[in-house]
Amino acid sequence: MATPDMSNSPEQPAGASAEPSVAEVLAADFLARDEAGGQPQLVEWSRQLQDAPDRAEFRQLVQDALGARDSLPRPVRAGVVVGGLWRIEEELGSGGTGLVYKALDLRTGSHVALKILTAAAGRDLAPQSRFVIEARALAAFAHKRIVAVQDFGNDGDLRFLVSKLVKGASFDELLRRVRLRAAPGTDGGQLAPRSGRALTDALTDALAGPLTPEGLTLAGKSWWKAVATLVSDAAATVEAAHACGVAHRGLKPGNLMLRADGTVVVLDFGLEGTLEHGAAQLERGLFGRADFGVPERAHGETTADPPRADIYQLGLVLHELLTLHRAFDGRDVRSTLRQIDHGGITPPRAHDARIPPELDAICTKATELAPERRYPTMHALHADLQLYLDGRKLPVAVRDSQVANSWMRARYALRRHRGPILIAVTGLLVAAALAGSLRGG
Repeated sequence: MATPDMSNSPEQPAGASAEPSVAEVLAADFLARDEAGGQPQLVEWSRQLQDAPDRAEFRQLVQDALGARDSLPRPVRAGVVVGGLWRIEEELGSGGTGLVYKALDLRTGSHVALKILTAAAGRDLAPQSRFVIEARALAAFAHKRIVAVQDFGNDGDLRFLVSKLVKGASFDELLRRVRLRAAPGTDGGQLAPRSGRALTDALTDALAGPLTPEGLTLAGKSWWKAVATLVSDAAATVEAAHACGVAHRGLKPGNLMLRADGTVVVLDFGLEGTLEHGAAQLERGLFGRADFGVPERAHGETTADPPRADIYQLGLVLHELLTLHRAFDGRDVRSTLRQIDHGGITPPRAHDARIPPELDAICTKATELAPERRYPTMHALHADLQLYLDGRKLPVAVRDSQVANSWMRARYALRRHRGPILIAVTGLLVAAALAGSLRGG
């Protein structure tokens, strides 16, 4: 592959404020090559840039441009029959991969969730694609807490997936409702509630109806125990999929759902991370919510271990539930990508000292920057959450991560208060120099 000549970029017109960055020049060349049908590979091209921020900017520029081509599909009106079998009733929501509708299965009279996919997502519905193979494996596995794809196909230019319609509220929706009622924290955010009742109240509001007795048991737990229960349930479900050889590749609060009976179900298995249309979507983990990107994908590693990526993302979910803060809080997508690239997660207890050290340690272990330092399996993460819930001690290796966590908190404090610290250090150095000169005089 030829390397673009950075020295011959067009001159800026009079009045232009700045020369284009090397990332912008490379992105323009990449997009021109892609438009011409050359199928350039995003990871290979990004390696031409030596600095990680430049690589992140290049990838985001390309993804923004390609994403505009692959924007959400046109809405489908109520009453339209898709695929000759499913009649659209109402829109339920949208995400990075398409629009979701409540539809009636005309064969059975039951309701289903029908997702009209973006053009990018629809490209991966070939019979031998990884997504289709894994979707069939999950459907055959028939796990009660995994919402598997039941059918898929094309209807003209529409590509769609059909799955079971689950009544519940996503973790995203629950977090939104809890934040509305949460007390303000000292860092400008909100403090997590004391009780799991805030969770059941939010779920009751979202469902506009009562919970089952099993669902109401969360109300009797502390917030920390309730959160650990939810994430432990999600870990057990994803662990079962891993045992079938299927990874999620896109865990985030939006595709974890809590039902009225208190059980957690997992949606969109394989869809978030399977869009591998050459240059267009190699970095799928950075689409949707950029703050749930996985570091190794941000670095352009195509050999990333999908189960450990799932562990990392579930750790980010745990972090957000514990703190009510996003783990990465950059001003924009690019600054968020830089934080991911450098592993800049604020430890949970730096947000709220009430968070149990055990959960702080578990979260830290799951979200280690280096994949090999994370939990080796989802089963290990699930087991430690169960130890916490049972009131037992965590393994020494996980407890020892508190030392590393303390160092992370110190680095966070240094970054946050860098200005005052530099002023203080400079003052001490000046004072020492003056004292030395006076002694010498």
